[in-house]
Amino acid sequence: MDLEKREKVKKKILKNYELYKLNHSRLKRFLKSPVKTFLFFILAYFSYRRPFKVRYKTFWGDKMSFYLPEGNAIYYYGFFEANLTNFFLNFLKEGDVFFDVGAHVGYYSVLASVLVGEKGFVHSFEPTPRTFNSLKKNLQNKNNVFVNNNAVLNTETEISFIDYGAKYSAFNSFQKRTGVGTSFLKKGTEIRVKTISLDNYCNIKNTKPNFIKIDAEGAEYLILEAMDHILEKIKPVVSIEVAGGEEWKDNCSKSINFLKEKDYLAFEITLEGLLIPHEQKEVYSYDNLIFVHKEKIHLITDLILK
Repeated sequence: MDLEKREKVKKKILKNYELYKLNHSRLKRFLKSPVKTFLFFILAYFSYRRPFKVRYKTFWGDKMSFYLPEGNAIYYYGFFEANLTNFFLNFLKEGDVFFDVGAHVGYYSVLASVLVGEKGFVHSFEPTPRTFNSLKKNLQNKNNVFVNNNAVLNTETEISFIDYGAKYSAFNSFQKRTGVGTSFLKKGTEIRVKTISLDNYCNIKNTKPNFIKIDAEGAEYLILEAMDHILEKIKPVVSIEVAGGEEWKDNCSKSINFLKEKDYLAFEITLEGLLIPHEQKEVYSYDNLIFVHKEKIHLITDLILK
C-alpha cells in the first residue's frame, strides 16, 4: 500500500471516528448518520437474537466476512480501534514480519498483509475454532499469511478455554470473566485448545518479527513470559492491550513492568497513530500501548510527538 492510499484510509477512519465518539448515545448516532444507523440497529437487533454472518468491504478494499454481533464495530464504524489502526498505517512497511496474537476475525491481519506486501509476512493466532474459521476465510487469498488455530501462552500444552459463543466471542479467554460489567456473559462453554509459545514458534518457523500485536483477554503477561529470546535478541515493536479494570489490574501491571525490565519504553497512541510517552497507571479501562526497545527507538522517531 503506497503512501497516498495509506493517507486516504486514515482520512476515512478519522471521519468515521466522529460517529464513534457518539457511541454512548444511540440518539446522537442516529441524528449524525440516520440511514446508516437505522439499518445497523435492525441488523444488531436480529444478530443479538441469532448471530449471522455478513460480508464487509474494508476501507482499503479487502473483503471480509464475520458474524454479527462479534464484528459490530468493524461493520458499523469501519475500524476496530482507530488509534491502533492508524499506527499500523504509519509504522508497518514493505518487507516487515507481523505477529497478530489474538487475531479474532482477522481485521489487523488483513490490513497488515497489504501493508507488508509480497516481501513481508503475517503470522496470525486465534484459538476459538468458530472465529478461526472466519479468520482463515478472510485470509485465504493472502499468500503472505500463516494462520494458527492456537492460544499463545507461556507453555506448550492443551488447556481449557472459555467460549462465550458467537454473540460475545471477543470476550473468550483462558479463564472465566469475572470483572464488573461482564455478568451478561453467563457461563460460557469450556473447549480444549492447544497452546504455543512465541519463542518456540519463531525458532520452528525461523522468523524474526518486526511488530507483535498482543490482544489476549488477560493473558498478555503469560505470553510475554515466553518471549525472552524475542525481546532480548530480536527486539520487535510490541503493542499490548491494557484493559479490564480491577479484573486485569495485575496482568497489566506485570506486563508493563516485564517489558520495562527488558529495556522497552511505553507509548500511548494518538487518534492519528502517533506516539506520546506513557506514564504507567494502576488501573486501565481500555486502550493499547506501544512498546519500543531503547535500541530501536530510531524506528519511531518520526512518530513521536514533541
